[in-house]
Amino acid sequence: MANSRTRGRTRPRSRSVVDAACPSPTASREAKPGKPVSGLDLGRFIPWLATSMTRYLHGVMTEALAPLRISIAEWRVMLCVFDGASYTLTDVVGFTNLNQSSLSRAIVRMEKKGLVTRSRRSHDARLMSIEVTPAGRSLCERASTMVREACDRELSVLTQTERDTFVRIARKLLAELPPPKRAAGLSY
Repeated sequence: MANSRTRGRTRPRSRSVVDAACPSPTASREAKPGKPVSGLDLGRFIPWLATSMTRYLHGVMTEALAPLRISIAEWRVMLCVFDGASYTLTDVVGFTNLNQSSLSRAIVRMEKKGLVTRSRRSHDARLMSIEVTPAGRSLCERASTMVREACDRELSVLTQTERDTFVRIARKLLAELPPPKRAAGLSY
């Protein structure tokens, strides 16, 4: 088993997601999962790498938030409304990348926990305003610290220059690529 160094200590590392699905160039050429098909090498295919990394970090964040008994969706909502302004469901959907149905369920759970409040807007009764409560604000601060520390531990294999490069490339792609066409009911 390989080792990786993390802040001065050595920890065991299992095979990476890429290693598990993408055999090395010296691996046997027998048919097995991950073998390049029609020139598609998953180990170099950006959408697959991005999805795999997102799935992994989602698990890291879920684990970090578990002691606080909140979901990633609930944390995202609190981040959105943290500044104290009043937001509509549509505003929050755009920020959280959750579909409206998932977001509505998360907000109901959060309201029951006393983390957010909902109220009808005076100028349009069809619109609901969502605001974070003092308890929600406090929990969001703790949750954000826990998530940041957990992700920093996992990403400590990258140098600061590598992190900066990754952020620059990701921001460029997000700024330049057209919005995705979403399948009905799919949330990211």
